[in-house]
Amino acid sequence: MQIKKEFYQIRNYHTSDWEGYVGLYSEAVTEGKERYLGLPPKQLQLLLECHDYSLNQDLFICEKNREIIGYLYTTPERGIDRIIFYCYVHPAHRRKNIGSSLFTYGFKQARAMGLSKVHVNIDKDNRIGNIFLNQLGFNCVRKYLELYRSLLEYQEQETELPPGFKMRCLQNGEEEMLAQLQNNSFQGSWGFNPNTGKEIIYTLHSNESSPKDIILLLYGEKPAGYCWTQVNVKKGVGRIYMMGVEPEYRGKKIGKILLAKGLSYLAKEGMHTAILTVDDHNKTAKNLYQTLGFKLLNTSLWYEKRVDS
Repeated sequence: MQIKKEFYQIRNYHTSDWEGYVGLYSEAVTEGKERYLGLPPKQLQLLLECHDYSLNQDLFICEKNREIIGYLYTTPERGIDRIIFYCYVHPAHRRKNIGSSLFTYGFKQARAMGLSKVHVNIDKDNRIGNIFLNQLGFNCVRKYLELYRSLLEYQEQETELPPGFKMRCLQNGEEEMLAQLQNNSFQGSWGFNPNTGKEIIYTLHSNESSPKDIILLLYGEKPAGYCWTQVNVKKGVGRIYMMGVEPEYRGKKIGKILLAKGLSYLAKEGMHTAILTVDDHNKTAKNLYQTLGFKLLNTSLWYEKRVDS
């Protein structure tokens, strides 16, 4: 498909496009558009190595005179019947219908894969992005809050675990067990795609993390909950990446203990700030985070469109 025959062409990604794609991605990061870009090239390269993954089907390139000026990166999640779009067009080439043309390719792919929903995540304050998605027939279906709190003077309150519970770090070889714990904890949660042990390993490697960053809660020897932290040494910002408790162990206030342990771990690792993301519908989690001093940093919106609508 050509938008203007003499200028722009959209096509599937080729291996020879890698350097141009990385260069455009880097420009987008400089512009401060990380949320809309898909996986960073380093993580994407690891995904290719770990999963025998092909970009030829899931990445679409827009070029002008053999220069890559835009792309649409798609992430199919068959487990929850959706595909996520990440789109970026260089500022010098906007307002030329390139974004909508890229989305057309993405929708064709979704139909070919038999997926019924397309999701896009953007900042609440991204006025142009919101207008663009509304014009294409997308509807806002979910709001997510990014929260933060300072760790400079953080002191963990001593709290005893209920009888029978204990904590330790995740160990190598327990990735499959963590995947099952994660799937049980988030079953039925909006936007959660069930994981596998292999995906846990990939996520650890792609974020330069290690099992010691994951606090595991056990009841006897049975997994009961976890708090997965991520450390960014360069920025001094830590993230509570995911935290969950098996349904049968809820109501014992162990979620608050897990979160406190996670914050304490980040503080000991030298992080000055902790951030996390929560579904605005999850009142229980929001109340917990507020009691531990978290405040609003940013709001993002998830948009949805049915593939055949």
